[in-house]
Amino acid sequence: MTFERRSRGTDNTNKRDGPVTKPKPEDFAPGKVAMDVRTDILCHPATIYPLVGSIGAVVCAVFIPATLPLTAGIATIGLIASGGSWYYNYVVKGEEKVAQRYADLRQQRRQYEEQELQQLTLECKKIKFASGVAEATELNAAYQPLLDYFQEKLAKRSIATVEQFQLLAADTYKQGVSVLEKALDVTKALSAFNIKALEREVEGWKEELSKAKEGSTKAKTLEQQIASHTRRLDLYNKRQDLQLELLAQVNEIECALQTTYLELVDLGNGDISSFLDRDSDASHRLRTAVEAARRVEDRLKGRNTEDEQQLDKYRKAARREQQ
Repeated sequence: MTFERRSRGTDNTNKRDGPVTKPKPEDFAPGKVAMDVRTDILCHPATIYPLVGSIGAVVCAVFIPATLPLTAGIATIGLIASGGSWYYNYVVKGEEKVAQRYADLRQQRRQYEEQELQQLTLECKKIKFASGVAEATELNAAYQPLLDYFQEKLAKRSIATVEQFQLLAADTYKQGVSVLEKALDVTKALSAFNIKALEREVEGWKEELSKAKEGSTKAKTLEQQIASHTRRLDLYNKRQDLQLELLAQVNEIECALQTTYLELVDLGNGDISSFLDRDSDASHRLRTAVEAARRVEDRLKGRNTEDEQQLDKYRKAARREQQ
């Protein structure tokens, strides 16, 4: 499910050159943000250069006393300029700079998420997993308009319910990426099977078995080979079903994100706080999609270890056949 969108978050002017590092959770802590803002203000050219000039003037006065009247004036002007810059940036513009710091961190986190999704898309393309490529594109298209909407609402002032719901939407998006990664892993596992060759061999052996003498060594060998290939085919079918189920869960997450955005647009200037409240239908919709996806992941983690060992054996066998 897709629709046209205009995204500020994917504008090339907002992207950085090279890999983007993921902000740590502690980077969003109020104390850490305040310290970073103070550091930026102290290192601002309008603060640091006049201060350096004042220090230079004092040093000059120490070594050349005759310049004291001039250097004293320079030092005073420098201190006033440096202190004025600090006061303006920290006291007058402090809250605005803190808000901008949070916005920069959110933007950096979003750029990292997009970078991560692009890498996942490349992995899907590499193994010709077309459904994975499509779902990755649609997941990003479903999340970005919602993110843009929240950024616009938070640009002027902090709204607790919007911030909380934004975190829920981000968790929903991350869950979609996680499920898509699992689908990619399953698809890679499926590539270890040459399913057509297995089916041809089973059919051929069944035909030979029908002609072989019952109870003979040849018949027992054929029965063993057929049983082995049948187990491999059963395992392939199970994994294929799981792949489809994982993709269906990604689609459910996309639908939940898109529906929420469209309802917010329809809401217009209505009561957004009630709409985004923790107990609202919108919150319940996203949590339900996340919980359903996690249940599928949990089932995947709980798969029989014997199946995993068999799958690893088939991968090795497939690699030997290709050599």
